[in-house]
Amino acid sequence: IIDDNCHSAEAISQTILPELGYQSVVAASGEAALRAVKREGLDICLLILEWGLPDLSGEELLREIRNLGVSAPAIAIMDENLQDVSVTVLQLGLEKVVYKPIDAKRLVEKIEHILEKKRLRSQNLVLTKRLKDQYIWAEEITSTGRYIASSIDLDEIVLRVVGVGIRLTNAHVPPQVKMEKWT
Repeated sequence: IIDDNCHSAEAISQTILPELGYQSVVAASGEAALRAVKREGLDICLLILEWGLPDLSGEELLREIRNLGVSAPAIAIMDENLQDVSVTVLQLGLEKVVYKPIDAKRLVEKIEHILEKKRLRSQNLVLTKRLKDQYIWAEEITSTGRYIASSIDLDEIVLRVVGVGIRLTNAHVPPQVKMEKWT
């Protein structure tokens, strides 16, 4: 949470996020946020940042955080008069905007939506990889099957299958059929 308003930062970090099961780190300026990001590493699941910090603009801060390798989605906290969010900022991963005064219920909805979307993306990547692995496995089996089928006479396969069926079921073989052919 990057917000120079200690009251709103406290409300989010000590009430809202813990109720959702998350821990948070609070920074009161852009520079403090960059130091915290460097200290915390890349294990950040969500950024909540004040768009009008005194030392860095929200866009500058978000760009700097992205340059540090953090790809977590971001929510901007803005004044009503700052409704102009450029396409560039959206490309930096700003997913939602919350206008002041902060409505806790709306903020929770936006946090839950973003984190669910992130979870689904992650799950999609895992399932896609699994599917690709299974496809490769199926291709290998199909290729092996084609090789085996091309190297064995089809009449021989039929004879073996029928012979096994006769043995397993103790079927009666008519006298006109030569038994050695089937068993």
